[in-house]
Amino acid sequence: MLRLLPVLGDEAGENKFLQSKPMSIVDFLVSANGVAQLWAADGQFLGILSSNLYDPNSISNLHGIYGGSYGTHSIRNSYGLYGSPYGVYSPYNIYCLNPPIIFYQGQPVLIVTNEKFLCYE
Repeated sequence: MLRLLPVLGDEAGENKFLQSKPMSIVDFLVSANGVAQLWAADGQFLGILSSNLYDPNSISNLHGIYGGSYGTHSIRNSYGLYGSPYGVYSPYNIYCLNPPIIFYQGQPVLIVTNEKFLCYE
């Protein structure tokens, strides 16, 4: 199962998102729907966090490049760089040191990982 870890801050140790009013995970998911973006550590865009099954950029579009099991930039592609248990940027790789990050309102807010002991730098 994937975990979502909060991003603690930028180079200056600040994260403007985390300094704002705390919100529940449900509130975050509702407000992030169709807006939040998933990015790999190598700078590759991995899709929009959206419940829209037909949006070509949505990670929920099971036939798209970002949500499909054969999509080249999908974390659901179990043979790809971003979804394989061995992929260097895959959240399913328990040894991945640089898993994907969710950006919301221009700020990195969550790390998507399967690693239990991640120290993200």
